[in-house]
Amino acid sequence: MKTLSIAAVVLAGLAAPALAGGPTMVADDPMPAAAPAPVDAHDWSGPYVGLGYGRASGGFTYSDGRPFDLNSGNLKTLFAGYLMQEEIANLGRVLE
Repeated sequence: MKTLSIAAVVLAGLAAPALAGGPTMVADDPMPAAAPAPVDAHDWSGPYVGLGYGRASGGFTYSDGRPFDLNSGNLKTLFAGYLMQEEIANLGRVLE
């Protein structure tokens, strides 16, 4: 028990110099600059049309042993649509 008391006194004596200077006053941080106004994003809404062309070839064997070969794999596509872009969230505004 005497050894434990001596160790506690020595530890307290070693920690005391850390408090010798007293509390240190720190200057307040300056206010941050205001964020710039958000820039409006481009609206991608509107119609679109497109063409596609590709080639495919290959082959495999069915589980019953019959082979399947695809040699004339010309792929031609035509697609069209209309994109309706909606605003989901405005991250530039602060909610109050």
